[in-house]
Amino acid sequence: MKNLLLLITAIIGFIIFAPVGIIYSLFKSPLQFPKKISKIFLLLAELIDKMGNVVCADALNDLALDDMTKYGDSDDTISFITAVKWVQGYQGPTIEWLGKFLDKVDKEHLAKSLLNKRAEVDTKDRLLNSINY
Repeated sequence: MKNLLLLITAIIGFIIFAPVGIIYSLFKSPLQFPKKISKIFLLLAELIDKMGNVVCADALNDLALDDMTKYGDSDDTISFITAVKWVQGYQGPTIEWLGKFLDKVDKEHLAKSLLNKRAEVDTKDRLLNSINY
């Protein structure tokens, strides 16, 4: 029940503060607003994709019909896991349809998701290597 309360609080907070933040950005730097709002939309899409990977993990894993890389990790997007499965050679009906759909929405989306994940891992590695213990 506590987690449900946290979810409701987060949703209400987002509904209240997101418009305020967007309007503030518009007035603070109107010339950079289109670039800023585009970045916000991309980040929201990625967050929703990650949330979908967790919420729909059981269904996606059952529909994928394979025991390779699994959906469900909150650090990964549906796009990334679908791309990994594609690279691993599994292209069952669900993965094939999902991969083709994502690539139609955004050209070479699966390849981009692999490259973005690689860049994210490289950044984390550099950060960890820069910390002196």
